[in-house]
Amino acid sequence: MNYCLYCEKPVKNKYCDVSCQNRHQNTEKANKKYGELKPFNVLCNKCGKEFEIEEREKLFPMKEKYYCSRSCANSRDHSEETKKKIIKKFSELFPKKQYTCLYCGKDFEEYKPRKFC
Repeated sequence: MNYCLYCEKPVKNKYCDVSCQNRHQNTEKANKKYGELKPFNVLCNKCGKEFEIEEREKLFPMKEKYYCSRSCANSRDHSEETKKKIIKKFSELFPKKQYTCLYCGKDFEEYKPRKFC
């Protein structure tokens, strides 16, 4: 009697079903191509805290920056160059329009239509 190569249940062939076959064969292919999963110590880009991640040997520096938590990742500051790009794109998408105040008659510029300044 043979045993399933993935879950080790008694079977007639190599695998008990297709899902076990896919799980076993895909991990073997990935291990050959990219190496085994190993723990690596990296530093958080925001707070400098050292923490451990698990990645494949041959793909290790998968990202340029690593963050220890979601709060560190969300608190990134934009550079001045990035801020200028955002402002430029915003002004192209939503140009200011000229409106006249119905109360005092002055002209003013706004993104949204308004009746009063």
